[in-house]
Amino acid sequence: MILFTNAVLINEDLADWLADSPPLMIEVTLHSLKEDVFERITRVKGSFKACLRGIDLIASRRLPLTVKTVCMRENKDEIVRIQKFAGKNKAQFKFDSYLIASFHLPGVAEKYRLSVDEVAAIEAKDFRILKQWNECLIDYRCLGLKDDPSPFCSAGLYNFYINPDLQLGLCHLLNRPRFDLTDKTFKEGFTGFLSAERAKLCYRPVDCLDCPADVFCGQCPARADVECNDPQAKVEYLCDFAKKRYVVFKPILEPAV
Repeated sequence: MILFTNAVLINEDLADWLADSPPLMIEVTLHSLKEDVFERITRVKGSFKACLRGIDLIASRRLPLTVKTVCMRENKDEIVRIQKFAGKNKAQFKFDSYLIASFHLPGVAEKYRLSVDEVAAIEAKDFRILKQWNECLIDYRCLGLKDDPSPFCSAGLYNFYINPDLQLGLCHLLNRPRFDLTDKTFKEGFTGFLSAERAKLCYRPVDCLDCPADVFCGQCPARADVECNDPQAKVEYLCDFAKKRYVVFKPILEPAV
């Protein structure tokens, strides 16, 4: 199990319980190391100190910890500082360069997320990201994944999502029909329902099949559903993002590309 948390509610008792039954990873989202910036993002007073306390409780018990931050205009100058903070706490570090927009709240995410040029510049300076892309590109080429018409995603194959109401779905982002586990078995849902749902969405647009930047692309039905209210739509921001990554990373990652 991987635990995703903001660490705000982590206390001594919960940290001890986690230490007795450690998950594979505890991923804590840390938006900023500046209290005013952090709480401007969360809009919850006191959340900054609570988050740091939670991280300290997890780290002090030597639990597997990853500190994650989402790049946005408010914290784009803190990425290196947050990475060093993670290192001091013996934690892995990762940042998410994609701030998901919402079809139902147009303009909100777009106001805060970085341009494709800004994100590509940040990623190009991180040797760990370059290493990950290099490994991904080698696998992509060797395994023949470029010829696979399905989305580059394991939802419904290895991954799934169950909400607090015991409704099974492909992904927490995908606002699609879900399978009720309160009166049916998980096996029925996973092998039957999820396979059928994935098959409905499992495709790439024709003009994407020959795109040289497709390995860098984050297009998927879930993101398209959230951004465009259509799981089969193309998210232009992600398309531009992939093309920019291709231009920036190709000279660095040759001959893997």
